[in-house]
Amino acid sequence: MSIISRELAQRLVDHISGVIPNNINIIDENGMIIASREPDRLDTFHKAGYDAIRNDRIETVKVFGEGMKPGINMPFHYRNKACGVVGISGPEEETIPIASLIKYTIELLVEQELMLNTRQASQLLRAQFLQEWLSLSSPPSAEFIAWGHQHQINVTASRTAAIIHAENTADATARFNRLENSLERLNMDSYIVYLTHFRAMVVLNTRQHIAEQLRFIQAEIPGAIIGLGRPEAVLRRSYMQAQSALRLGRWLRPDESIHRYEFYRHYDAMIYGFSKLEMLDDPVESIDALQETDGNDLLVTLLTYFRLNGERFKTADALHIHRNTLSYRLDRIHSLTGMNPRNPLDLQRLIGDYIIWCYRGQGLPES
Repeated sequence: MSIISRELAQRLVDHISGVIPNNINIIDENGMIIASREPDRLDTFHKAGYDAIRNDRIETVKVFGEGMKPGINMPFHYRNKACGVVGISGPEEETIPIASLIKYTIELLVEQELMLNTRQASQLLRAQFLQEWLSLSSPPSAEFIAWGHQHQINVTASRTAAIIHAENTADATARFNRLENSLERLNMDSYIVYLTHFRAMVVLNTRQHIAEQLRFIQAEIPGAIIGLGRPEAVLRRSYMQAQSALRLGRWLRPDESIHRYEFYRHYDAMIYGFSKLEMLDDPVESIDALQETDGNDLLVTLLTYFRLNGERFKTADALHIHRNTLSYRLDRIHSLTGMNPRNPLDLQRLIGDYIIWCYRGQGLPES
């Protein structure tokens, strides 16, 4: 197999042939022509080219014969070993400078192509390692720690998971790629794990300020919504927390861009408890009554009132309604559900019902 692909060799020949009149051949390490200005010479044996490879020196052809034309055959190298030949027809004094230029061009292209392939292979292996790390439900073994060292990743330090939901899905993949390149270039000891085409997780370095890392992510991916777990020795725990924070945050505080698990962990525990008690199969009559009676107005009012800590003036301003209208809506919620949102305990019960309702896939339509 040639060190340079046939496609790349032929593109190079075609490009140079538009500049000089000489015939050009590129010959592999077995003496076979793999690219040529003359298509009928492809896959034919070139003796002078083979001799140039074998002897690692320029071979000159003086006369026509054995399928060869007068010209020179100059070896090109990879890691100090001859791996192919550039053959150019014409007088030696004219063709050597051209052959030298093509030789150096090929050597640079080969080096670049192999470096790219090596980097891509390394990135693939690292991505596989990160997926494995994310799947661990217990502290990493000594073998896994050693595997991490091969990728220059310390898996024994506590880590914080940040799940990034890109609102603009059209260019999400490109932005995630740029973020990954930036994290690598800046040596931030943070790593990206691709989840879907619009969602990824960043393994944050807890030794640096989390707030600064979040600002960096938001600058790279404007408009992103982030679910943030807690620092954990087992990455998967933080990942599950970040998932819950993102889900609950988008239900309860859709106007915010960063949702921290610390704020939502009681609601997360509540859902977990409901699941165990099979309460998620029960009808959520309070929320059904609000949604069926007044569309989404009462639900939006309830959520806004909750987010603004029951402050009536701020809630009315946020909803762009008069305070009397807000009072009317709060009274309607009380009348329809039997729970008074002005009462903190009743408000928490209503929010609990709303979470169950959302968990069953009936949440408010996204704006």
